[in-house]
This record gives sequence, structure tokens and C-alpha cells, in this order.
Amino acid sequence: MNRKFASIFVLALLVLSCSPCGLFGHVPEATAVPTPTTPPAANVTPTPADIEPTTTAEATAPSGDLQVVAVNGYQGRNEDWRVVGLVTNGTDRAVDSVEIEVEILDASGTSLYSEVANTSLYNLAPGETSPFSWWVTEDLPDADSVTAMVVGQSTTTLERAQVEIRGTVMIVDDDGDLYVTGEIVNDGDQPVEINGLAAATFDGDGEIVTANDAGVLLRYLKPGASGPFRVTMDGPASGVEEIVEYDIYLDAEITSPEDEMALLLSEHHDYVDSRFEDLHLVGEVMNDDDESWNVTLLAAIYDADDNVIDASSLSLPVSALAPGETIPYDFDSWGPLNYKAGFIEQAVRYTVQWDPYWTWTTDTVYEELSTVNDERLPVSANGLGTFTGQVVNDSGETLDYAIIILGLRDSTGQIVGTDSMTVWDDLAVCASAEYAIYVDFDPDLDVDSLSYFTLVRGKRR
Repeated sequence: MNRKFASIFVLALLVLSCSPCGLFGHVPEATAVPTPTTPPAANVTPTPADIEPTTTAEATAPSGDLQVVAVNGYQGRNEDWRVVGLVTNGTDRAVDSVEIEVEILDASGTSLYSEVANTSLYNLAPGETSPFSWWVTEDLPDADSVTAMVVGQSTTTLERAQVEIRGTVMIVDDDGDLYVTGEIVNDGDQPVEINGLAAATFDGDGEIVTANDAGVLLRYLKPGASGPFRVTMDGPASGVEEIVEYDIYLDAEITSPEDEMALLLSEHHDYVDSRFEDLHLVGEVMNDDDESWNVTLLAAIYDADDNVIDASSLSLPVSALAPGETIPYDFDSWGPLNYKAGFIEQAVRYTVQWDPYWTWTTDTVYEELSTVNDERLPVSANGLGTFTGQVVNDSGETLDYAIIILGLRDSTGQIVGTDSMTVWDDLAVCASAEYAIYVDFDPDLDVDSLSYFTLVRGKRR
């Protein structure tokens, strides 16, 4: 049975921005979204509340206290419990490593579950608020109420950065899950490190419903730079239509400049596949540096009003992009674009960039390997292509695994599809191993006009 339970609270950046002739060539009408709002506060009273009439309570932390000011417990559609809330720093000092003890009780007040969670934001300056969120997978059929209280923190020093948050929207997908998306802009003259970003949603009475930290986030912004974010929140099993407001919380500090990276991004190809109707944003990255890099990329999708309507991040299939090397990639893991029917119609442009915070030099070295008996099998009716063959260890040393990357090019040489797999078999010298890679083709392309290539890299663990 899905139900909510009552709550108690106790005291370098290169950006490639394009509007190609594919999906992003039209300008649809934007959908109105709720406006970010700071929720109202109520008095702090540690009194149990019954499960049926009340699910949330909020408060303003008394001066001098670091305190939970709102808490809510609910079940998602998978019947897992979520406990979310807000903590406000009412002291005159900056704190970090804030710990909250979350406890779930039955109707008699007996404890069923207890755990220590952390705030979504690592640092809190005086007067700042952070959400917290805890996922409980245990079966708790007798859950009736939840308590949350601060049980730990440390004192720290902060040099807050002033940044702009713009282009924000809240989206509910077809499964009832929620997303808050937008971008952070560094309009200052010093680089900024984003330690964390979180969001919370509220009903018409200003009571917290859901909260979480950003799963997609650009963490370093040089002066004048901007970067996307996406917060994903599991929606309640019922009552998601009562959510009307959201708020965004940010932990940003002045930091030291990062070294520039000589990474070159290609033109991109975008399409929606036939099998899952997922968006693919395909490109290549080249290392024009003299060092190897472990690369993380981020992409953002914008609507006609320049709002960020989705964002995604990915790491390359290999953890070291060698000097002069080019590797293809495919952004296909999205939020609302993949889980809200028709939402792709709002997309008009995109940006792709790398994240200096999660991109670094590395000493990792891969061995280049060969393949034999490569074959493309007939494409399925839903556009799925299968590529098979054998990897051959011709490196001269025994390897523990091999990564096979497959890319598709059109007649102009443009990358139009890619995927990869890892063969975890131990590969002795001259040994071979089977591979099979599956790629969802662009339904608007003639499959027989495309060429394909493989890149194979082997490594000891």
C-alpha cells in the first residue's frame, strides 16, 4: 500500500552551442513552469503528528541553533521510503559536515529504523539552508511518523562566490518523478567552485514534499562561464499534482584558476531512436595536448525561452584519452527528455562542454589492439544494429580486459552513432575474445550508406 507518513522535527572551458537541422531546428511554444519560491516557516514544536492529516512541518531555526526546520516522509511508486527535509544554520559561524539522525517510528512511538544522513550541501554559511534526503529500502509496513534532528557538524571558513542561477524549470515526467534544471553563471572576475547544488519542492501550503542534490552539475566555472545542472527527485506515489513551487540551494566558493585543457569537440549529430524514443547527441573529442586526460563531458538542452530543460553528463569509455587520440561519445542518458512523452518538442538548441573539476591528467596507458572477422548483422525492425567480431591481443603482453568502441560515420565523415563494451576475459598474448556491440541507428539515415570503425584498448587491472 502506498501512503505518506506523518512528520516530526526535533530541535577551461570550451562550450559548443549549436542549433542543427535535426531535432533542434524548430522553435516550439514553451510550457509554463512554477516559479522558484522560498517556503514560509512555522514554529518548531517536537510533537508527533498523525499520518493521515499531516505529512510536513516547517520552522525557522532559532538564532544560535543549527536545526532541522522541515521534514517529510513518503513512499514513492516503488514503495521505498524517502525522508527529506531542510536544515538551517541559525548560528553566527560557517559549518560543514552536518549530520542528521533520521528515525522512523510506528504509531506507538517505537523506533523502526534509524540512520544518520548528511545535508545535500557540504558547507552552510550563517543563515543558509540546505535540504537533506535519505532513501530507505527496508520494508516498514507499520511506519507512522518520522523525526529528524541535527547530531553533528564541524566549524569551517568560507569565501562565498556570487553567481547567477538562471533558466530554471521544474518538470514532472510520465512516471511522476520530478526534475529541477537550470544553469549557473559566473559573472564575477574570479573562478568559482560549485561544491554542491540541491533543490526541494513544496505544495500550495509551502510544505516540503521532495528534495535531492544535483546528479548533473558543472563544478568549476571560470569568469564568464556557465554550466548546467539537473536535480532528479523521486515523486510521491500520489499527490504529485499538489506540488506547485520549488527552491534551489547552492554551495559555491571562490577558488584558484584551473589549467586550460586542449580538448577539441567535433560537430554533433542528434536524433531520437526508434526503439526507446531516446535522444542521442553524438560527437567526438580529440586530445590536442601532450598529456593523457581522463575526460568528463556535460550537455545541456535549451527551450525557446533559453531555459535548461535537461542536462546529462558522461565519461568516455576509456579513462585515458592519449595525446592526439580521438574518441566518440553519445549522450543518451537524460532525465525528462527520455521519460516525458513529447517533451523533446521543446528542445531548440544544446551545449556540450567538459568539466574541469572531473577532468584530469592521468598516467594510465592502454594497449592498442586489433579486431578480426568484424561483421554488421541485419538491422532489426526497430533500428537496432548489431556488430560482432573478435578482439585479438597483439600487444605482446597478457591483458586483463579490453574495451571495444564502435563508431558510425556518414558519407561526409560525420560521426552519427557510437557505443562500446568491455570484454572482461583475461587475454593472453595472441588470444582472442568475442565481442557484440548494439547501436540504435538514426531512423532518418540510410543504414547501408554508413561506414563503421572500431577502436580497441586493452589494459591490466
